[in-house]
Amino acid sequence: MKHFFLLIIALTVTVAVAASAQNYRRPTPNKPSRHAAAAQVVEIQCDTVDAPPADSVVVTGFDKQLRSKRETMFVSNHTARPITSITLRIDYFDMAGHMLHSATHSTSVDLPPGQTRQIELPAFDRTDRFYYHLSPAPTRVQQATPFTVTVTILLITHPSNP
Repeated sequence: MKHFFLLIIALTVTVAVAASAQNYRRPTPNKPSRHAAAAQVVEIQCDTVDAPPADSVVVTGFDKQLRSKRETMFVSNHTARPITSITLRIDYFDMAGHMLHSATHSTSVDLPPGQTRQIELPAFDRTDRFYYHLSPAPTRVQQATPFTVTVTILLITHPSNP
């Protein structure tokens, strides 16, 4: 029972921190902004997208194999403007839904409108014991743990207009 109350308190604090972090940056009025905050959570469940929403940026095809030092995913730009960089928050969960880790990554990308690019990020797994559940299952391994992810697009940077 004691652990249950600690879990409830921890979840309450996590939700409060996440709610306050959502309004961290606001563009100043009457000043053009180079950034478009997307703040969309992408549940990655397959490697393709059938009908992406118009005017959106979509993340698909997440992959992290056992013992890999890199994670890869595809970013598709369905907006009318090119993208020069993207900031993502990736939350990692075990198959029971318990959070394993959370990381924020910013990466440069040359992503014209209507195009898709693969991005590569450092893996959260420093112990070489985790693999993404939709990646090829490891063979002959006794200590391997599958995980799932949610990807939140925090910030999209467009080229500045001259």
